[in-house]
Amino acid sequence: MESLSELLKNMVKPEYLQRAAEKSQEMLADPLMTKWRAKYPFVTDEDLKPHMNRVYQFLKEYRTCIQSCPGLAACPNDLTGHYTTLTAEQVGETVQVYDQRTPCNKFKAQQAHTALHSRIRSFYVDDRALNEGYSAKEILKNDLDRAPYADMVIQYIEQTKNQGLQSSGLYLTGGHGVGKTFLMCYLLYELAKSGYSGAIVYMPDFA
Repeated sequence: MESLSELLKNMVKPEYLQRAAEKSQEMLADPLMTKWRAKYPFVTDEDLKPHMNRVYQFLKEYRTCIQSCPGLAACPNDLTGHYTTLTAEQVGETVQVYDQRTPCNKFKAQQAHTALHSRIRSFYVDDRALNEGYSAKEILKNDLDRAPYADMVIQYIEQTKNQGLQSSGLYLTGGHGVGKTFLMCYLLYELAKSGYSGAIVYMPDFA
């Protein structure tokens, strides 16, 4: 009695098998696969044949991520913000090929941004002030009149990063619109990068 696998093979048209074989050879000759196989020289064509679906996924998603990424919101890969990578190992005379989902740089940046902002609580303060992301150099250059005060904030940040939370705080005074809130948001943002949590509260009146 003919086995099910043999029956299915007989049902497949020869031209389909030919096209599949040609596609497999095309993928195995892909420069990206050549580079991958240089890392795993023990892997042969025969070892890869049972894993051609994984090879296809690897080539397609890696290229999408590296060469033509449309952004996380429009990511076409199976798992948003991830692409397929392949690894291989030799166990005795058997070669095992594994696939896994690897986060792309945009996804990791988004995760880091989310983790960073989860450490900062804002009450009645415009979130744009927390999202500016200026560097210390830009902080000092953007407004030379407030450079001495910005320098104090930067020194306080560095002391906290190097020594831990300070026993004394930092008190800024000044009129409306001079940049107190901005500097405090910058302080919170920079310290959040080092794992510190904080909150900023808008209180126009202490009464």
